[in-house]
Amino acid sequence: EMLNNMVNYVDEQITNCAISLTTVADKFDLPIYTVSRLFKKATDTGFSEYITAKRIEYAKMLLMTAPDKNLKEIAECSGFTNASYFIKIFKKICGVTPSKYRIA
Repeated sequence: EMLNNMVNYVDEQITNCAISLTTVADKFDLPIYTVSRLFKKATDTGFSEYITAKRIEYAKMLLMTAPDKNLKEIAECSGFTNASYFIKIFKKICGVTPSKYRIA
C-alpha cells in the first residue's frame, strides 16, 4: 500500500517543479535510497525518468488543449523550470519540438 501511496503522491505533485526524491522521502519518512528502490520496484522505471515522462504527457495534453498558452507557460505548468530544457527533452522523447507537435 505504501508503494501505491508514494506513486499517487508523486502523480499528484507532478507539476510541482520542487518534487524530488528528497521531498518524497521526507513525506513518507524514509531514506532517499529506499524511496528510489521502492519507486523503481513500483513503476519499473527510475524516479527522474518517471517524473519526466509524466510531465511530458501533461505538456502534450496542454499543447493540444490550451492553444492560448505559449511554450514557456506550458513548460512551467508541466513542472519544468526552464523552457529550453523542456523543448530539448520534449524533442528527445517525442521526436518533434513542442511547436511541431502542437500543429501536427
